[in-house]
Amino acid sequence: MRLEKFYNQQLTKNQKEIVLKALNEKNIFLIQGPPGAGKTTVIKEIVFQILNASHFAKVCIISQQNIAVDNVLNGLQQQGIKSIVRIGNEDKVQYENIKPYVLENWWSSYKEKIEKKIKQNSINATKNARLHHYMNKWHECIKDKDFRNIDNDIKQLLISQHQVLGATCVGLAVKHLGIELMEFDVTIIDEAGRATAPEILIPALRTKKLILIGDHNQLPPSIDRHLLEQLESDDLQNLDAIDRQLLEESFFENLYKHIPESNKAMLNEQFRMPAPIGSLVSQLFYKEKLKNGVIKNTSQFYDPKNIIRWINVEGEHELEKTSSYNKDQVQKIIELLEQIDRALNQRKIRKTIGTITPYNAQKRCLRLEVEKYGFKNFDELKIDTVDAFQGEEADIIIYSTVKTYGNLSFLLDSKRLNVAISRAKENLIFVGKKSFFENLRSDEKNIFSAILQVCR
Repeated sequence: MRLEKFYNQQLTKNQKEIVLKALNEKNIFLIQGPPGAGKTTVIKEIVFQILNASHFAKVCIISQQNIAVDNVLNGLQQQGIKSIVRIGNEDKVQYENIKPYVLENWWSSYKEKIEKKIKQNSINATKNARLHHYMNKWHECIKDKDFRNIDNDIKQLLISQHQVLGATCVGLAVKHLGIELMEFDVTIIDEAGRATAPEILIPALRTKKLILIGDHNQLPPSIDRHLLEQLESDDLQNLDAIDRQLLEESFFENLYKHIPESNKAMLNEQFRMPAPIGSLVSQLFYKEKLKNGVIKNTSQFYDPKNIIRWINVEGEHELEKTSSYNKDQVQKIIELLEQIDRALNQRKIRKTIGTITPYNAQKRCLRLEVEKYGFKNFDELKIDTVDAFQGEEADIIIYSTVKTYGNLSFLLDSKRLNVAISRAKENLIFVGKKSFFENLRSDEKNIFSAILQVCR
């Protein structure tokens, strides 16, 4: 495909090259998208080009998360593309301007038009009693719950009349809509590194071309967190019942490793993190192939002189069933949040804060404690596990390490650490027992030793 122009004039050279490769590959193309590397920007450009090349092209956009789907649809809608239908619950749609495109809202709009037409015809038919009788019957039919099959047939027709379909992996699995019978010219699966094999293979069977965008250096498909923490707490190094590869490697990763070079590419510039964090992420997880695409003005950062910092807490962690928590780290984080809140108030600026931890028990302790305080200068304060925070970002990330002894395979997992470190747009603050990580002995690579070297 030869392009007349790129719709987004801000695309980097690397992004343009990947858009071209993805468009020209006939069957399947994989894009590795590291944190903050502009995956959504590239997806939107690919869709623009496809729709511009053919007014009859049908594109399916799928992701694990609602926000990822809606980010793309929002960008398309703002550029004037209206032939969109969004599968899913309206309450989970992230943008108000996308809600009218939700399938149920399309259908409600069509039903209103039909009812108005019927009422008008009923008025015209009043002189003919027999016709009036049948019009009333039809009017009752379209309200009757027994006519769900008619509803679904019309919904399928509505879907087929639009060029762009957006859905989560879960939404796409709703069989009664008949989506599984449709065929698309191109299917784009975002966050493919987090998708299971069926979530990729099922839509792959219904498309002429498949574009997968993901990052196998981040967390694979969600496995029960209690199981993963149990594996660590029980020190189960040799798995018999579970193939370790299923826990550690996604379908996307396996495919990326074995597919020809011509069918894959990596977005190699990140635009989220300031250089110190971006360089650390590149060094630890991307063999220094990920460049810092923009030099950020740090003057408005909470702490411009200490982009990456470690706060030492000596207290030992405790066990809660299969998870772990650390009361001393919780208290230190509360003190830190109060300190940040006061500093922001003095400077009359606001920030988003993400407080993350590998362990569910620590997340619960943090949430309970934070409820007692009224922070006033945060645009948002989110407290969650690292796994749940994948795909999100915040100005300031506070990472609670929790552990001070024992097996650390869960904590030292490179993919989990990559997610944790790469969420920060401005400042990254570690809270943990420094001496423990400095002297750590483990079968796993001690990534924390490299982190400690850059911490102030």
